[in-house]
Amino acid sequence: MSYLAFISYRHQERDRRIAGQIRRGLENWHLPKLSSIFRKNRKIFRDTDELPTSSDLGSDIRKALEDSEYLIALCSEEYVTSLWCRKEIDDFIAMGRKDRILVIQLGEDPETCIPEPIRDLPVLDVIGPGERNANEAIAAILGRISGESESVFRKAQKRFTTVRLLGIVLAAELALLGFAMYAQRSAQLISENNMKIRQAAEDALNAQEEVEEERNRTLLMNARMLSGQAWKALEAGQPEEALKLALSALPEDLHGDEPVSDEAISVLRVALSDPETPQDVWKLSGSWETDFPIKGYIANYNVMAGLVLLDGKNEITEHMLVYDSGEIIPVDSVSRIEAAQEGHSMGYVSLSGPKVFYGPEEPLISTFNGSVFQGRDGYLADGKPVYADHLTESGSMYYLCTWLEHPEAGKECSPCIINLRKQDASVLSGLSGNVVSADFAKGRSRLAIVDEAGTLSFFETETGVKKAELPGSWESVYFSFASSRFACIDTDGKAFVYDLVSLEPVFSFEVPAKVISLQFCSERNCFLLFCEDGVRICHETDGRLLFTLLFSDTPSGEIPNFVTFEQYDTYLWNHDGNAFYLLYDNRVEKYAIETGTDLTTTDYLPLYREGLYSCCSKAFYSADGRYIYRQEYHGELSKWDAKTGAFLWANTDAWTLQGNVHDNAMESRDGTAIWRATSSMHGLERVDAETGEMLYSVEWKEKTGNYNQIVMPRETSGDLAIAPSSSGADLTAFRKSDGELVWYLENGGRVFCFSEDESLLYGVSEQREGDERKLVRKTIRMEDGEVLEETVLYSVSADVNESFFNNIEMTMYLYLDTESRMLAMAMNGTGQPVPGKSTDPQQVTMIRMYDVVAGTETGVWEIEADADFLFSYSGKYAVLWTDESDEDRYCAELLPDGSIGPCVPAASEEGRILTTIDETRIDDNRYNFNRHPGGSLRMFCGEEVFLESEDLLETIRVTRISDGTVMLDLPFDDLGRGIAFAPDGSSVCLYGYYRTPQILFASDPDTLVEKARKRLEDTP
Repeated sequence: MSYLAFISYRHQERDRRIAGQIRRGLENWHLPKLSSIFRKNRKIFRDTDELPTSSDLGSDIRKALEDSEYLIALCSEEYVTSLWCRKEIDDFIAMGRKDRILVIQLGEDPETCIPEPIRDLPVLDVIGPGERNANEAIAAILGRISGESESVFRKAQKRFTTVRLLGIVLAAELALLGFAMYAQRSAQLISENNMKIRQAAEDALNAQEEVEEERNRTLLMNARMLSGQAWKALEAGQPEEALKLALSALPEDLHGDEPVSDEAISVLRVALSDPETPQDVWKLSGSWETDFPIKGYIANYNVMAGLVLLDGKNEITEHMLVYDSGEIIPVDSVSRIEAAQEGHSMGYVSLSGPKVFYGPEEPLISTFNGSVFQGRDGYLADGKPVYADHLTESGSMYYLCTWLEHPEAGKECSPCIINLRKQDASVLSGLSGNVVSADFAKGRSRLAIVDEAGTLSFFETETGVKKAELPGSWESVYFSFASSRFACIDTDGKAFVYDLVSLEPVFSFEVPAKVISLQFCSERNCFLLFCEDGVRICHETDGRLLFTLLFSDTPSGEIPNFVTFEQYDTYLWNHDGNAFYLLYDNRVEKYAIETGTDLTTTDYLPLYREGLYSCCSKAFYSADGRYIYRQEYHGELSKWDAKTGAFLWANTDAWTLQGNVHDNAMESRDGTAIWRATSSMHGLERVDAETGEMLYSVEWKEKTGNYNQIVMPRETSGDLAIAPSSSGADLTAFRKSDGELVWYLENGGRVFCFSEDESLLYGVSEQREGDERKLVRKTIRMEDGEVLEETVLYSVSADVNESFFNNIEMTMYLYLDTESRMLAMAMNGTGQPVPGKSTDPQQVTMIRMYDVVAGTETGVWEIEADADFLFSYSGKYAVLWTDESDEDRYCAELLPDGSIGPCVPAASEEGRILTTIDETRIDDNRYNFNRHPGGSLRMFCGEEVFLESEDLLETIRVTRISDGTVMLDLPFDDLGRGIAFAPDGSSVCLYGYYRTPQILFASDPDTLVEKARKRLEDTP
């Protein structure tokens, strides 16, 4: 190793001086002849700077620790409170070298000056507040390292000093006896001068270190202030300004002696990972002539395969421009209706002929323009039949807003809301004339209507009661996906965005021409504005301009009749922003997006492909990190290069079983295939990972009687795999090679693991017999599914108060660490009142730990809190709970003797370690454990980090475990958003139902600075 010892000390004047004395003493001490152990290396590592000020400090210090045989801890009251001194000790212990930590006590009381992890080690010496000579401590250290008595080293040093002085005197006497007194005096003066010089040099060095520390503190304080301003610039949608501020907070040379601000680095990472930066361009990709006049269009035509072009002839047959092929083909509305009814889904087909609304069993409503709605029981409003020739539907398609524009004799024209679930209608009152424009809020129970007088009114969807009104002269109204905002156009063609709650304006679209209509695309978080002079795409948050296409720049230079985004999902309220269309009298032009992302100026890359309907429900990396797989909500499975974002293949035929696929997809154990389970609950599909070809699709429903949802299989090293059910304890064994069923076992186990040789399977499940609840382990033979043994691990009766449980409202949870084959049973419920604390029943948790293979109990814990059990990444068992009084989160380690360790805040360093889940230790084989309460352990930028917000509804925050530094903090309000980490931490993939997934690269600080500077240079 490079160093004999590493000196760990607190950076203050006294401790620094003692550390210097010990370092010099150890390196220069005269050794006895027998101490050959020190002859090769006596170099000592002494840190000379304050630890938290360097971004590269962690790796440098860790390497020095790895290269040191011993760690010398100079323990004082200040030492105990130092995060970095504690980290040096923890890292050295984690390396398995606790027995090589040498404790020197500098304080009076060992309880206050020695950290708890090393308080059980012997104290070699006590220098104390009096600061006696450190030579005694040096001798003690040498004695401890060599295994010899420290007195041997004291005598050797004393002997060496004596012999050296005698030698000097003897030499002087032999050489010049007459000048003996002079020589002795000269030697004494030289020695005194040398001591003064050494002391002066040490004092100068200490003074320089203090100056540098003060300078670093000032620089970091200034950097923190600039970084705070940069965060505010990001929140205000000004990434370039944020980059400038963050760069000004960093030194020119990141590897110089000036400190590097972690906050500024985080700002750069977020700013360069901003998907909202305008970099996309839509270019002409197709043009088609028609032999019929285009009088209208429908963009949400059932399966969303194309754009329906209405010819205005009021006939059954219309035309559809197919998105994938670009063909224009006839569409028979009757055949589409029949296919829809066969699928038993909720939706509608709306052509210029009949409007048909269909439900789970039969058509709910059938109407021709101007005719009465007819359902199973009929639809009446105020006792009168409802007539309509206009309709707006809610995103869920359970509510319809209808009105009759030109009433005929005897027909009512009052607008109303039809509730398809209740099969009734509510007349909308308080309008000034008929409806001009209407739209439903996506997620809030509101309907917005612009009437003939230009007034904008808001109605409660469920009751039809008018709740608010926005005066003005309005032309049309549109809701964005956020639901808390809406857009509207006034009669002058000016477009605005308002807050739905306060009805106050948020911003206006600053465009030079009159706005005719607009559409919102949640996938790209933008509005498409159809203006008199062209098409403009603006950001949804602040209205800033992202893209402009002037009609004068199109091939014809004509003004189109209609402008629309590509397809629209009426259930998920999502437009596909990958393309938009210009519709003329007899021609259609398509403008498709071409990503303008430049990886030299940004840290993100969208996974884009023209024609792809993006509704990503899951994204995951291959085990080697080379690829990303995307599972779309509508069934498509695709593969992408994780380094370049290049599209490799898509399998649209893989969705063959009845039911949706959603997010049930994962890579096989050998990486050659992808498993997919359908929500039809009865089977699996296997897709070739290299080509995307379907290998097989199996359905076991009739063979197994399994009506529970199949989740991802657990594979053995051979040809067998086990497919568990998510809601039951049934197990299905099948061959990986062809999907053939091998055996099926009802109630085989909610959680399970294999034996070492994989010949046996141990399944654990809960069973109920009357009032008795049992936890049963089954030993199952893998080859045929025969149950060889059943062992009751635990049983409890509702009639028996065990410990402080009364078993009322008790819930049992099972957690299995399949790596170590340890099972935790956690029961949360209402317990007996705690004497002296409360007369009310207390929320309590009982945790029992079992070795599944041995079938033995290994620990029992009782906690007076409603707690979550955790398998900590550090290998410890821990719990996490929320204090009801102040709503702070706390955690504690579960100790082997049945007690719990000290309660610590979950946000503290120890709390972060305890509450971070190692996902390699807990896989999908768990019961009632859908979220990681404390965050999951990942790798990012070469650091151990954890993801704090598993629900991802508000922010994605990646926090470094070692010191709690936030390395990535991205705000998102996209429902269903998820995040996948590359195995080596080089990138993450952000995905969700409503936006194009993107790769976010984990550039190092030097690369971030280079990209930021280039991006600012390229910005006009």
